Amino acid sequence: GGRGLGLALVRQAAQRHEGSLTVAEADGGGAEFEVRLPLREPETVAGGVPSGAPAARGAGGDA
Repeated sequence: GGRGLGLALVRQAAQRHEGSLTVAEADGGGAEFEVRLPLREPETVAGGVPSGAPAARGAGGDA
């Protein structure tokens, strides 16, 4: 078995992104989970790189 942390982590991630997690009874028994996150345009920073995007790194040896 697990530790029961999965849904708590999903809920926390959804809340941090101003989203939500809902739980409902599924048809035929069990549960149905829905995560909703807002759709946003990527914000840009200086140089036109979207915030949160990995920084580009050059390839090659020592300079």
